[in-house]
Amino acid sequence: GDFLGSDLVFFPDINNNAGAVTVGMSKKGGQSGTNGTGIVARIKFKEKATTASGTQIDLSLSEISANDPAGGIIILIPLKASYTTSGPQNMAPGIPQLVSPANNSLVNINLPVLIWNVPADINGDLLHFKVEIATDNGFNNMISGSPFESQHNTIGFNPIPPIAAGSGQCSFTLTFLLDNGEYYWRITAWDGKIYGTASPVWKFIVTPTSIKADREGVPTELVLYPNHPNPFNPTTTIRYALPHASHVILQIYDVTGRQVRILLDAEQTAGEHSVVWDGEDDFGQSLANGIYLCRIMAGKEVQHRKMILAK
Repeated sequence: GDFLGSDLVFFPDINNNAGAVTVGMSKKGGQSGTNGTGIVARIKFKEKATTASGTQIDLSLSEISANDPAGGIIILIPLKASYTTSGPQNMAPGIPQLVSPANNSLVNINLPVLIWNVPADINGDLLHFKVEIATDNGFNNMISGSPFESQHNTIGFNPIPPIAAGSGQCSFTLTFLLDNGEYYWRITAWDGKIYGTASPVWKFIVTPTSIKADREGVPTELVLYPNHPNPFNPTTTIRYALPHASHVILQIYDVTGRQVRILLDAEQTAGEHSVVWDGEDDFGQSLANGIYLCRIMAGKEVQHRKMILAK
């Protein structure tokens, strides 16, 4: 109580080798409270932050003595206690910040790539993600396979979870084409124990790809069609259409932007063409699972498509 004030005197003696602390306390002589009246001692033990969870700690208070009102010594009953440390409380991971496709944006590709910023986690846990895609903002009408949870299946995720909290961006690409229409999506992080709060809901609209052609059926603009199949193992067919005779360069890049294969570097006539890629690099080595970018350049026109190699 307040009666302790500044009159309480401590005499700590710490013996680290024995794991013991001796504490003496008394009122200053000649003041009220001397000889055992009004003295209350509260001793607080605090574990180190580095103490492992599950460690048993035994505490004991022994040789407790006090003075009675007449100045005689009273020996009190020793006290013992033990407890097991629980470690820091696990906190939910942060909220992912959506990046792309932008909210309410038009997407003229039926295989959009969803991108978000990886949130922080106060416990520093590695994170997995749940991707939800639906045709309504209440998520009552999920698309096939949704929700997509990386702790069960990492196909389509890049980089592959679990990944460090706060470590840049993560993306997800569907393994099938979406029909034209409106879609709603959100991302939730999972630290292996609990889910965090879901991100805000964003919407994107898949619109038909406009392919203009002249009366003979020759396209009037460069078109790079979705490869088929996608995902693929180990081969996929890449189709494209040229509006006029051009020098065509068809390249494959990995997600780091490194060129891994040149499929074509030649003059071609106007019209539709196709090339088969076998999932190998320029040295004949099989490439790892993941997302790859197909880039076509015809004259000054350039287009890209994302592809998924899933063995």
